Amino acid sequence: MDARTNEFQKCISAKKTANKMNENMIKSTIKLYRQKSSPYKLARNKPLKDVESSNSTFSQPLVAINDEFTSLSQKFMNLTEMVHNMRENLIKTQREVYRRKSNIYNTI
Repeated sequence: MDARTNEFQKCISAKKTANKMNENMIKSTIKLYRQKSSPYKLARNKPLKDVESSNSTFSQPLVAINDEFTSLSQKFMNLTEMVHNMRENLIKTQREVYRRKSNIYNTI
């Protein structure tokens, strides 16, 4: 009976881990979406004449803008990769939970 109880506790622990990983993945996806969409929201909310005047003064050189875009793209790719890795780990953990549950029922 102790072996079954121990295995059941492992299943519960793995399920909690899977749920936590799922929550973290959702939080990361929401954070990533907010970071990605905020520049577009800011540009949309500006009045048209402010956008035109900022383009006419052109305070930042094009090279600096390109460098900033490159660094932000790299950060976005890193976050995307992290979310994919978290999702893969979640799937592996859920498979392990299913495998352990099926082993418990097969040994009864």
